[in-house]
Formats: sequence, C-alpha cells, structure tokens
Amino acid sequence: MNLQEKVNQIVNQINSRNSKIEEKIKVFEAKVNEGTAEINKLMSALVDYDLDGNIKAIQDTDKKIAKLRLEIEDATGKIKAYRASLNGKDLVKNELPELFDMLREQQEDTTIEINNNSAAIEKARQDIISLQKQIQDLTTKIQLSSNNGKCGENSISALIKYVESRPVEKGSEFQYLLALSRGQDIEIFLEHPKDYSNNIPYQSIPKVTTREVIEPTRPTEHRSIEKSHQFHA
Repeated sequence: MNLQEKVNQIVNQINSRNSKIEEKIKVFEAKVNEGTAEINKLMSALVDYDLDGNIKAIQDTDKKIAKLRLEIEDATGKIKAYRASLNGKDLVKNELPELFDMLREQQEDTTIEINNNSAAIEKARQDIISLQKQIQDLTTKIQLSSNNGKCGENSISALIKYVESRPVEKGSEFQYLLALSRGQDIEIFLEHPKDYSNNIPYQSIPKVTTREVIEPTRPTEHRSIEKSHQFHA
C-alpha cells in the first residue's frame, strides 16, 4: 500500500465513523425531544394535581419528571461527546507517525528516480552531441572527397595546353583529355567544332563525368561516342 492509498483508507474510516456518530446523535436528539415533550405534559398535569391537592399524584409526577430530566441530561451529554468526536482527530493523530514514515520512503524513492532520469537525459544529450559531431565529420569528409575529385580533374585539365593549340570550350578540358585517352572524337570539345571534311558543325553531346573514369570500361563501351549532326537549312 502506498501513501495515497493509506490516506484514502484513513479518510474512508473517518467517513464511516462519522456516519455512525451522526446516526447516534440523531437517536439522542430524538430522546431529548421526546423527553422534553413528555415533561411539558407532566408539568401541565402537575398543576392540576397541585390545585386538586392530590399529593400522591404530585409525588409520582415529580419522580417521572426527575427521571426524564436525568435521561435528557444524559442524552444531551452524549450528543456533546459524540459531536466532539466528529472528523476523526484521534484517528488521524494515531496514524500520523506511519504516514510520515511512508512519506520519507516515498521521497527517497522519488529522489532516486529523478536522479536516474536526469542521468539518462544527460547520456542522451551526450549521445546527440556525439552523433552531431559524427555527422559533421562525415560531411567534412564528403566535402574533402568532392574537392579532391575536382582538384584531380583540374590537375589533369592543366595539361590541355600541351596537347591542343586550338581554343577548347571552357570547362571541357577534362572531357577533352578523357576522350583523347580513349581514342574518341575530341573535336566536339572545341569552341567552334567542325567536321572539316564535310564542313558540318557538331551538336554538343553530354559531358563525361569523373565517375566514368573510375568505373571499369565494359567491352561494349569501346565504341566511339556517336556524333549527333544538326543540319542547317
């Protein structure tokens, strides 16, 4: 049973006890009302007895009235005592030591739980920081790899001036040298490409990427890049 359950149990006991007390008070109040009414009747009769000089009736009536007054006094005292016991002060007072022991135990458990959760939160935070650093490191590596690939292309592209005196289309130096190494047509990479035998301009074709240099060449790829001709009217 936890602390709240214990408190609920005490409250239920108090409510049950108070309900019984209130029922008792109602019984005693009824006795007081009935006794008071009976005394009033006897007092009226006593007047008649006194006027008639009926000494024995007077004595008997006095005894009845005295007895009723004692019963009323007893019932009134009990009503006062029962009302003083409402709300369960004594019951609560007796249960307080156990309640405070349970509270201390609950607070200790709560403190342990809070500390454990705080430690878990801190670990999760450190894990997030570590993951963010990994992401940053990987992003940096990707950027460096990309830059290295571009630098490699630029290094090779710098050799264009040693193999071609004609102006090469800007940005096509690497593709020119790659096509040259493969024995493919290089005219399409010049600024003003022409088929000098037919005097027909070439239409630009997709440029070769660095990936094509790295990937192995399949047997079927030994064919030259097909030229696309665009005739002018």
